[in-house]
Amino acid sequence: MNFSVIIPLYNKEKHIAEAIRSVLDQSLQSFELIIVDNGSTDDSFKIARTYESPQVKIITEFQNKGVSSARNTGIAASNNPYLCFLDADDYWMPDFLENTRNLIHEFPQAGAYTTAISFKRKNELYHPGYYGIPEKPEKVLVPDYFESVLHGEQVITASSVCIPKKIMNEVGLFDPNIREGEDQDQWIRIALSYDIAFHRKASAVYRQDAENMLTKQVPDRELDYAVKLQRFLDEGKIPDNRKDVVRKIIAANLIGVASMHILAGNKSVARKFLKDPRSKLLPGKRKYWLALLLLPSFLVPHLYEWRRKLLSKR
Repeated sequence: MNFSVIIPLYNKEKHIAEAIRSVLDQSLQSFELIIVDNGSTDDSFKIARTYESPQVKIITEFQNKGVSSARNTGIAASNNPYLCFLDADDYWMPDFLENTRNLIHEFPQAGAYTTAISFKRKNELYHPGYYGIPEKPEKVLVPDYFESVLHGEQVITASSVCIPKKIMNEVGLFDPNIREGEDQDQWIRIALSYDIAFHRKASAVYRQDAENMLTKQVPDRELDYAVKLQRFLDEGKIPDNRKDVVRKIIAANLIGVASMHILAGNKSVARKFLKDPRSKLLPGKRKYWLALLLLPSFLVPHLYEWRRKLLSKR
């Protein structure tokens, strides 16, 4: 079983070497590694070039066209039937490809394969809680992908997923018009039609270091993937049995954007999102963040971090 591993690269000079080494050190060696430099202006490309070999292919896009474009370029250059993705500031454990291969053998009908992840913050590892996925056996089909992502951590991340190329060709490539949540858009399109296979072994590490946190760039609008979901609902493209949960995912996005503004101290902007009637589909989450709005701004990040550690650290 052969894999094509795709790393989109843009200004990650601090971490790209570790990401590449984590692929090259896999216990399963039947892969090609495709690194797509997306117009880096630091030493990322120079560092990546030191790993050139018959197993490693480096492609340069001289203009930064976004991560979706870089991933799609890697897909077009791939030669193998299974596509794996790894962000340049994350890394794999040595058994990632081996665990993925075992998932594929057990669930050949699935549309995507993913392992559990660990979050890395300040050199500590945290293990997120997954909703609605049995603790045993270790390899399972996710009972309801949409309910899981609605109530727990993301089941699929861009550094812990493998997608058969035939599935990607069927549902379409990453949407380059989506600048936030492009990965969630991709997983949702797959999950609307296919089972998602999940391995409980945490085989990928997602960095949450300050310089890499997306939440440092607080959006002032709904995320693009949620806008697309709303359009699909309005156009009747969502199956009837998924409409309710998709509406709740849109509500979760509104509350999520509000939460980022609360953590950043932008309470007036947060209120705008929490007042959107669509956010009322998740009353518990909404009430939690409405309550945090009433607290002094300096207390909110400390309480939020304490709650995250309480829920995820093992």
